[in-house]
Amino acid sequence: MIGPLQTDGGRTPPGGGANDGASPAFLADAAGRELTPEGAEAVLLELASALFPGGEGAFGQLIWNPAPSPAAMRGGGQPPSAEALLRAADLRYRTLVEQIPAVTFLAVLGEGDNEIYVSPYIEALLGFTQQEWLENPFLWYSQLHADDRALWHDEFARGIRTGGPFHAECRFIARNGDIVWVRGEARLVKDDVGRPMFLQGVAFDITESKRAHSQELQEAIRSTEQRYRDLVERLDAIFWEARAGTGEFTFVSGGAETILGFPRARWIADKGFWLDRVHDDDRRTVEAAWTRAQESRGDHEFEFRVLTADQREVWLQLRTQGPVANTPDRYFFGVLLDVTQRRRGDEERARLFVAAEEAREVAETANRAKDEFLATMSHELKTPLNALIGYAQLLRDRQLPAELTERALQSIERNAKAQARLVEDLLDVSRIVTGKLHLDVRPVNLAEVVDAAFDTMRLAADAKNITVIRMIDRSGVQVSGDATRLQQVVWNLLSNAVRFTPERGRIEIRLDCVSDFARIRVADSGQGIGAEFLPHVFERFRQADTTSTRKHGGLGLGLAIVRHILEMHGGTIEVESAGRDQGATFTALIPLLSNRERPEPGPAARMEDNGVRALEHVRILVVDDDADTREMLRTVFARAGAEVTAAESAMEALSAFRAARPDVLVSDIGMPDTDGYELLRLLRGVDPDRAPLAIALTAYTGADHRRRALEAGYREHVSKPVDVEQIVRLVARLANATDDGAHP
Repeated sequence: MIGPLQTDGGRTPPGGGANDGASPAFLADAAGRELTPEGAEAVLLELASALFPGGEGAFGQLIWNPAPSPAAMRGGGQPPSAEALLRAADLRYRTLVEQIPAVTFLAVLGEGDNEIYVSPYIEALLGFTQQEWLENPFLWYSQLHADDRALWHDEFARGIRTGGPFHAECRFIARNGDIVWVRGEARLVKDDVGRPMFLQGVAFDITESKRAHSQELQEAIRSTEQRYRDLVERLDAIFWEARAGTGEFTFVSGGAETILGFPRARWIADKGFWLDRVHDDDRRTVEAAWTRAQESRGDHEFEFRVLTADQREVWLQLRTQGPVANTPDRYFFGVLLDVTQRRRGDEERARLFVAAEEAREVAETANRAKDEFLATMSHELKTPLNALIGYAQLLRDRQLPAELTERALQSIERNAKAQARLVEDLLDVSRIVTGKLHLDVRPVNLAEVVDAAFDTMRLAADAKNITVIRMIDRSGVQVSGDATRLQQVVWNLLSNAVRFTPERGRIEIRLDCVSDFARIRVADSGQGIGAEFLPHVFERFRQADTTSTRKHGGLGLGLAIVRHILEMHGGTIEVESAGRDQGATFTALIPLLSNRERPEPGPAARMEDNGVRALEHVRILVVDDDADTREMLRTVFARAGAEVTAAESAMEALSAFRAARPDVLVSDIGMPDTDGYELLRLLRGVDPDRAPLAIALTAYTGADHRRRALEAGYREHVSKPVDVEQIVRLVARLANATDDGAHP
């Protein structure tokens, strides 16, 4: 081991004193040589001669040897004593220790005086001199940071208990007040019997390391915080932090501006600001929930409505976790989520569910109504058939006495007409549903319509001794409409009134004008309508009483047809009733015909409406492939005084036309081989100047069929079953028009 260089003290190098420049010259010369191993040894010998000029240079003079050399012994020297050796070793180790940039310490423990050692580096570390530490053994403890003493105690106790090394990182307060981080490592050394001998250790200054680590940690925290802040700001939600107890916000994310339109600074400046924006219906509940969230631990969640800056209503869901520590400076945090779309979706689903339930109920009701209607229709159709078939069999078998024959015929007629009305109502409903119910619009005098409808119901009212009071404005209440359909409206209203009014009851019919509308009002003293059924009066197939014990017949179609016909005329209908047994009042309003739309009055038609010879001298050709219809019409027209020719087919009608030259043609449309349209074309070809006035009599009752018949040249379109009096009057009117020169 290379040790410190030894000198002989009094000798000087050859050629002069130690400072005469020989040594630098020698070193410069030696540095310029190319050295081999042998050359290197020679240089070292020269160096020894230069350093030790008192004798021959020797290689051993450059090497430290703890044992005395023989030469030294021959020179009369004495070997060093043990004390000298100990002092030399202490000096060497002390010099080594004190050069370490750390504080080393040693405390000798045992009986008698204790020895303490602290290296001088302590002054560089904490500013206190080595002497101050040696004079005050407890200085180190007083400078130990108060917050770290418990840690040092625990670690020291562990080291004593285990006998192993102990270490700790603690803060010390330097003389100038700075905080110095120190990492100390020490060991307690014991003798063979376990008694403490001494404590030795070392303390390093780790302040810079701690500071660098702290900076790295703070930078990491800042970076992480920034990343999370960026994430929070980008999320479509309002993140917040608030003080528990006061509810003051310390942080609110940018979602507050995005979702609600208010700057976050307003939230922080005014803790109650957001509660003022809560919907009035939700505020009390939200205030109570907010208070509970501040006072109790755990998770809380509730939803409420708020008004945004532009007065929109937004649903928010608040999720929060109550404060964890029960300290004065407590915080709790949470998030507000915009759940408007989800709530609207829930509301829409709820609405759709309710609508579906209502639709299901409506469908079930409609299904029940359909079943009830089918049962009612079966009953209403079969009931008149019973009388028709029964009386027909009795008349055929001639089993009725003379006095009952007239009653049987009246019953057959009445039930046949009832069945025809039922079928017509069903056809009308079908036309309404398919949009094929059309109007033949003309100027109509409503007084005539009301009179005609009343005439058909007069006998039914008289049969029940019902008093009918008519208040009719006959000053010319005119509307633009279909006279037949309007008569159907009035007839239905009167029919209902007669049906539901008890014997010796009272019915009022009023026709007048209200503003720009004609008003038809039918009031009765009958059984009335319950409040629960009033909204359904004009619905198809709906009847107040659908039980098998009901007192009144019908399909429940009449009033539905009435409403639709009036709506097609631009009118309305309403019903009023004070309740059961309080009667009912139906009021129909129809727009009046303006003065410029009213037609000029024409010459009065010359018709014998009530005379049995209304068709005297009128020649009529009846064409129908149905023998019963053909024979019935022949009989009706003949009784009215007409000269009647009947034909079964179009070809037979052509022959009869050439022979009889009729004034009026009454023909069916649907016939085999040649239909009524083609027949009329053929007849006009026979004698274009003397073509008959034609009436289409058919079971095809649609508006399209009526239009086609009129386009083909027929003057009138009459649907089956035919009303005998109506067909006689119609033929008479056409015949009279011929006499007035209206023949084509």
